[in-house]
Amino acid sequence: MHSSSKEKLKKIVNPNNFRFIVILYNNSNDIKIIKEYLKAQYNENEHLTLDLNSKTYTDLASLIYGVDKGFIYIDSLDEMLGNNNLYSGFNQRRDKIASYAINLITFYPKSAESKLYKKAVSVIPDLWEFRSPIVRLETSTQSERSSHENINESSSYSSLGGLTSKEKMKEIERLKEKLKNSTLEELKLNILNQLTQLFNEVGEYQEGISFAKRALTIATENFAKKSKERATTLTNLAELYWSNKEYTKSLPLYEEALEIRKEVLGEKNSETAESYNNLGGVYDSLEEYDKAIEFQNKALKIRIVTLGENHPDTAVIYNNIGLAYGNKGEYDKAIEFYNKALKIWFTTVGENHHDTAICYNNIGGVWDNKGEYTKAIDFYNKALKILIDILGKNHPNVKVVKGNLETAKKEK
Repeated sequence: MHSSSKEKLKKIVNPNNFRFIVILYNNSNDIKIIKEYLKAQYNENEHLTLDLNSKTYTDLASLIYGVDKGFIYIDSLDEMLGNNNLYSGFNQRRDKIASYAINLITFYPKSAESKLYKKAVSVIPDLWEFRSPIVRLETSTQSERSSHENINESSSYSSLGGLTSKEKMKEIERLKEKLKNSTLEELKLNILNQLTQLFNEVGEYQEGISFAKRALTIATENFAKKSKERATTLTNLAELYWSNKEYTKSLPLYEEALEIRKEVLGEKNSETAESYNNLGGVYDSLEEYDKAIEFQNKALKIRIVTLGENHPDTAVIYNNIGLAYGNKGEYDKAIEFYNKALKIWFTTVGENHHDTAICYNNIGGVWDNKGEYTKAIDFYNKALKILIDILGKNHPNVKVVKGNLETAKKEK
């Protein structure tokens, strides 16, 4: 396995906390390579492969709960998803499994990826609710396959990253129903946070704000004023206000979340970096571009240290710095940072991804501002095609790009 691939995989696993990880593989040899590598890297931890053949969840329970800290492998996630007793057991006992420091690593054929998300959300919705990394193994030519694999991880860690807006709306309805039947405050908070993120993704900002306020109330009443949980709910509410263009409401919430994360998590933490980036985005929207660049550069330094130069989340910061420079009128600087973002996204999440599309739109905006409308139209069209495929024709982001494209055509 290539050295850069090893480093990416090491960033995904965490033997000190529960993780539910899906690895999309090209052929069965990939499974063996990954398991051998992890065993060599974490030889002090237990490594257990579950044999699902003719087993019920009860048969496996003592094995699962016997692993206090380590790695549990399911070589065929598809086999689990096809066995009612198995998938219902994993689904219903999600919270108990998550109380152990277990990395539950499952494998699914990459060729069938399009079926994975719908099937998993259908039969293991509670387990799938975790913000789980989806890891894609990519091989080079057939002759090189045994010695060189590249591992690319999803940039968003979204548990619903492969679903359309219509399918996400179905998941929203399922979560609403589950919320009605929940009595534990911690579970309610978990569901509310998921709902706020989903409403933001589908562009239903006002409804998302109402759920985010409920989440903030629960976090405030049940956790310390300076807690990770409260910082998360503040951030979710602020993000919805920002998406709804209510920037002055968004700013103080983001500021409070940053102060909590700095105190609780420390300066060099990925969530602290997220808060710096969020504040940069608000200042950009408020046309305070130097402040925006200042905060985003702070986020960038942390992201490079914690995630590396070539991580998709690092690309997010490059994109946002480019946006601030573009709005400031420094177009060459903007293009420079947008290209850094695109280079990372091309090699990690691929071209047909939401973040790549947004970057295309932003580059189109630079060419638009420079009066080079043919180039602007080209980039707007690239962005529009991707976003329609992912979000549908009625999403606010799609409407923004359509408006940009129509304006550029008129100017031309």
